[in-house]
Amino acid sequence: PLHGVAGIDVRHASYQDGKLSLSLRIKDLLADTHQNGTLPHLINNRKTAGLGFYAAFQDGMPRELFPELREAFNHFTKTRNWHIIEEAAAEGRRRAKSYVAEMVQIFQMGQKRQQMRRAKNEIEKRLIAKIIKRDVPR
Repeated sequence: PLHGVAGIDVRHASYQDGKLSLSLRIKDLLADTHQNGTLPHLINNRKTAGLGFYAAFQDGMPRELFPELREAFNHFTKTRNWHIIEEAAAEGRRRAKSYVAEMVQIFQMGQKRQQMRRAKNEIEKRLIAKIIKRDVPR
């Protein structure tokens, strides 16, 4: 779970559906795109095979959270342009941070109003819908 984001423990702001935890997947994306994370390591060291494995194992929720990687990797296989992968990683990180900010905002509102079940439902409604590319009215 995400800890310490904006000084808030957001463990309770995760979406659980069987083994799926949205907060964990977002945390994974933040870690992978961090300057000391997996993707910058692969990029900085020009680890083509490692990048191939990374891209190949992006399925399910990680794939939905980070759609740029698929397109960037497809382009990379033709051009070997690492800048495309760098841009995709930066965009993935930006999006993950925006998801965290929204989760924290909803979580704090739920906590303030003592409506944690509503907060969980709102996180599910807003973020899951965004991730699967559906527009959700606010």
